[in-house]
Amino acid sequence: MLCSSPYHFMIQVRKLRSQPTVRPTVLVQYLLYTLSCAPVPDTNAIDDLNKEIDAFVNVVIKGLPATDTRLEEIKRHQLEDETRQEISKTKLPELPRNLQPVLPHQQHVQEKEETSLVNMKLNFDKHHAAKSLQVLQNGDEVWVQDRKESGKVEGQANSNMSRSYVVKTPTATVRRNRVQINKLPDQDTFIPQSKPPETANQPVPQPVPALNIPKPSEQSAEKRIQTRFERVVKKPARFTV
Repeated sequence: MLCSSPYHFMIQVRKLRSQPTVRPTVLVQYLLYTLSCAPVPDTNAIDDLNKEIDAFVNVVIKGLPATDTRLEEIKRHQLEDETRQEISKTKLPELPRNLQPVLPHQQHVQEKEETSLVNMKLNFDKHHAAKSLQVLQNGDEVWVQDRKESGKVEGQANSNMSRSYVVKTPTATVRRNRVQINKLPDQDTFIPQSKPPETANQPVPQPVPALNIPKPSEQSAEKRIQTRFERVVKKPARFTV
């Protein structure tokens, strides 16, 4: 029989005492069992642990056969220890032999990166159906798409590898990417095709004679019935008899 509170515990003890058949040993066993199951008040374990650690450290320091000067010297030597410094560099303690840097081969890494960049470019161009545009020369006539006017190329911007061009238009000098300008065809290519002269040997077309189409008789015109959409209504044969 367990007790949930001190009051309940006292009531149970009085009941046991009032019974003459209960022996003292049974009462003692009940008391011991109940006390072992009784709740223990919570204590601040961290504070108790810190107090125990401080007490242990003080006992160790007092037991050392060294003065304060000697303790400072020991502490300084520990801070200057190379092994300790290497271990303290990592979050987890590690031996110095496991902290040796291992660098990959520089040339191998560079070749791998270049191959990766080339593959990325090829895949991008294939997906977007990209193609290389014609390189423009100085003086080429071009059409600026956003300004909707023509102009002349004065050269590439910054360097020869740049994709931007400096274009001089009638209103301003602008800088545009190669995609934004279209090269105009040369004027020599636009030669108007003149009408070929008529020669004497060329046959003269003869006038086509008019066809004699018989006109429907007036009687058939009167019998013809049309809808409002001018469609001829054809009566069945049984109505014509």
